[in-house]
Amino acid sequence: MSGVLEDGAHLRQEEVAERFHVSQTPVREAFRRLEAEGLVEHAPNRGVLVRGVPWTPPPPPLTVLAQRWAELVEDPDSVPGSDWP
Repeated sequence: MSGVLEDGAHLRQEEVAERFHVSQTPVREAFRRLEAEGLVEHAPNRGVLVRGVPWTPPPPPLTVLAQRWAELVEDPDSVPGSDWP
């Protein structure tokens, strides 16, 4: 998630285990969890491939303000502790 590994990078279980001085069992389990979260993909005969973190840009600030304003107009009580009329 830090961006150290590029999308499409190959991960070898043996190399990861050696790098972190652990057995291959926890690495294999970590790969399974990452695959379940969609961050890596197990490719037959290719190993584990980094899929990357899906990222979408945030909405423009004015869009967010307009949406929040509309919510406040419809439901003034949505602001806790507010004295909105």
